[in-house]
Parts: sequence; C-alpha cells; structure tokens
Amino acid sequence: MGTKAETLGQEVMRVLRRARRCTDGTREEKRERGVKYCRYAGYGWRWCAKTGRRVKDKRERRVMGAMLAWRAEGWSWRQIARHLEALGVRTRDRKKWSVARVYRACWAEEELRKAERAFGGEGG
Repeated sequence: MGTKAETLGQEVMRVLRRARRCTDGTREEKRERGVKYCRYAGYGWRWCAKTGRRVKDKRERRVMGAMLAWRAEGWSWRQIARHLEALGVRTRDRKKWSVARVYRACWAEEELRKAERAFGGEGG
C-alpha cells in the first residue's frame, strides 16, 4: 500500500486519462477518423472491440438479407417480425425484432446494397 500522496497521484492520473478519452475530438471528428463516436454502429455494422472502428456485422447482414427476401415475396413487416420471433432470432442487443426495427433494418440493407454496388463492395 502506497503513501497518501502516491494514492492521490494515482487517482489524479486516472481522472486525467478518463478526461483525455472524453476529449479525443468531437463526435464529427471521431466519425471522420472512423473510430467509435456513439453507442450504436448502425444496422449491419458493429464496433470492433480491439480497434474501436466500425466493421461489418456479417450475422446481422444475413438476417437483414433474409428480411428483404421475405419482403420481396410479399410478407408484411409484422409477418417478418413474427417469423423472426418464431425462429428465435434476436437483435444484437438480444431484443425481439419489432415491426419498426424490421422496417429500419430492411431500409438499411437496401442502402448498404446500393453503396456496395456504387463503391465496388465496400459499402458505407
């Protein structure tokens, strides 16, 4: 166990490190650098724990692709959400797929596919 001064010094350094993490740039600057700037990476993406960068979420993209296929077959948003529930498929944060989430995920998948076509497979 260290002296009172050493303990205080360690506490000060801990606070300074935390403050530095919070001020590594504005949200926009972080986004431009491609590092984590918010909690949610977006449908079809996830934050890489190792690098802090946004990477493709292959599992979620497969689910989103299936949703689009079902929609193309004429399924309603509600039918898709119920089917995912019946299959036991949950969102990344382990919640049920609501009708609104299904709609947003399908829209996002369409946009990601457009971007991949436009940029040669790179996407967003």
